[in-house]
This record gives sequence, structure tokens and C-alpha cells, in this order.
Amino acid sequence: MRVAAQRLTRERKTREDAVLEAARKLFREKGVVGTTMDEIAESSEFSKPTIYAYFHSKNDIICILLTRRMKHLSDLLDDLDLPKEPRKRLAEIGGAMIEYMADDDYASDLSFPIEADFRLPDLSETVREGLDRELGRVFSRLEDLIADGERAGVFIKGWDARRLAIFAWGMLVGIAALTKRFHPDILADPSQAVYAEVLKIVSRGLVKE
Repeated sequence: MRVAAQRLTRERKTREDAVLEAARKLFREKGVVGTTMDEIAESSEFSKPTIYAYFHSKNDIICILLTRRMKHLSDLLDDLDLPKEPRKRLAEIGGAMIEYMADDDYASDLSFPIEADFRLPDLSETVREGLDRELGRVFSRLEDLIADGERAGVFIKGWDARRLAIFAWGMLVGIAALTKRFHPDILADPSQAVYAEVLKIVSRGLVKE
């Protein structure tokens, strides 16, 4: 009985992953708004009722993709041997983020929510909890960094870590979207160079002279 249950769990995960990957490709090709659940069903080769058995809504799919990407990023940062000194740690985390966002797949996944309307009451509680958990990991890392910097007297006091995280997220995905959509003759600078400037701005705002 246990073996059968494990097999069913594996099969469900395989199907969920197939739907998520099909949706991710469509979101990148057509945009979130331009992609329908019918198209996701056709691309994944599952019926629409089957997809709704696994996912409550398109917003659920978007949030799961984002949650997985945030978890991946947090896990990578956890694996880094970050220095304790706040200014050096800020530079290391910023450098890791720049390298991460240089991957177009990663940047795209982080940008999907910007196109969606999450004010609509169609997000399942389980998915919401998972997203809150992974966002909390990011927020807590920034909160610890800012608190350590303030205690050490090297950061200006009064920063809100969550607002700073939203600012950084918006800046990074916005840059990724612009560089992807504009012809190089218009926006010639590579996105990594722009990310580096953003890191300088954030550092200057946080660190005491």
C-alpha cells in the first residue's frame, strides 16, 4: 500500500512539473496575460480538468514558479560562505544576485508576477503559504544584514528591509525586462553592468560615509 502511495505521489509531481514547465515556456513566449489555461493544457498535453485538479488558477501556477525560483535563490545564498562584516556581506549578496539575474530563465521567472493581478481572490491558501515562506527567507536575510550593519555602526539607521527587498526586486526584474525588449542599439549596456550600478546605489544609500 505504501509503495502504491509513493508511486502516485511521484506521478502527481511529474505531471505538475510538466504543466509548470509548459506554462513557463508560454509565459516567456506570449506573456502571462496573453497565455490562457487552454493553451497551457494543450502545450502540456493534459486536459483542462486535469490541470485544475492540480492547480487552482493561473495565478497559482505563476506563484508556484516564483516560489520555486525564490527557494532556489535562497538555497544558493545559504550555500555561500558569507562574511560576517555587513559591508562585505552586502557586496557578496549583491554580486550573487547580479550573477543570478544574468540567467534569462531566472530573471523571467522572477518577473512573471509583475504581469499578473494578485488582487483577484483566486490564489489557493497552500500556494500563498509557500510563497510567504520563501519571501520570508529573503526578507529575514536582509533584516539580519541591516540589523548587523546598524549594530556595527556602518549602516544608516531606519531602513525597512522588506521595502528594500521590494525595491531591489522591482529594479532587477525591470532592468531584465527592458534589456530583453529593447534593441541593443537603443539599450547597448549589458544588464549585468546596469545591475552593478544598482548595487552601488543601494550600497551608498545603506552605508555610512
